[in-house]
Amino acid sequence: MFLNKTNSRRQSGFTLVELLVVIAIIGILIGMLLPAVQQVREAASRASCQNKIRQIGLASHNFELSRGHLPPPQLSDDEREPLGSTFVLLLPYVEQAAAYDKYDLTKPYNHAVNEEYSAASLDIYLCGSMQRNDGDSKFGEGSYVISYATGYPPMQVKGWQVDGAFEALVPGKPYRLGFESITDGTSNTFFYGEIDNTTEIINPFTNEPMEGGGFEWANGYALNVQAHAQGTFNRTEPISGFDYFEYRTFRSDHPGGVNFCFVDGSTRFISDSVSREALEAAVTRDGAEVIRIDE
Repeated sequence: MFLNKTNSRRQSGFTLVELLVVIAIIGILIGMLLPAVQQVREAASRASCQNKIRQIGLASHNFELSRGHLPPPQLSDDEREPLGSTFVLLLPYVEQAAAYDKYDLTKPYNHAVNEEYSAASLDIYLCGSMQRNDGDSKFGEGSYVISYATGYPPMQVKGWQVDGAFEALVPGKPYRLGFESITDGTSNTFFYGEIDNTTEIINPFTNEPMEGGGFEWANGYALNVQAHAQGTFNRTEPISGFDYFEYRTFRSDHPGGVNFCFVDGSTRFISDSVSREALEAAVTRDGAEVIRIDE
């Protein structure tokens, strides 16, 4: 008896329909796994971001130990002058002493003598989830801002004040704000929070997107460095170029919330669902509010 070799080979192969079914199943499995992979990646990025902002908080503690007071909000006592930011002063405490030693604190961050250092994007000042700005700025981007006040502009509107973990600089007066001034409790008061660089800024005259929104870590200009809780928390919708309430309200590229470092050096991820009352209470250093951010 002889075997039919032709039929044997035909029966051992895959039909086109079977092959298409296998491909479809693989596609479905990939589609199911991809969101899980993205969630794991974002969780790792968020944890890394928390670690970086914690290091910034601890650097501020070391600054206080060295100088006898907390870091000031910027180098210049003129809020409109673009000298260095708080993050320039923290350079020696985040393993960037060489850059700090060569940085001229009396010159603007964009002066030729400082440009080599302020143009660098430092990993410690960048969240891994932050989408980078595709604008034409030649200065280093940053993901973190100081918690300056509950509202904007704190110095120009009656009833608003610099009530965050920083104090306004006064010409001719040494900066002396210390831990003893945080009477609401260092574990209840924001120190630093996140900002994103890609929320679209709209020109109110042309209704077209414009350059802006990005944070340059070395820039000490008030509108760049001072964050507040006046606008929409973690906003993703486009912002008018003149809407300063929204322009520097805390936001991030993390889905669902924003990372913060508190004055005691602890970090927490604050959800988008936080109430405005709790958010403002966490900003103030001596507001004596009963409500807490965890509520």
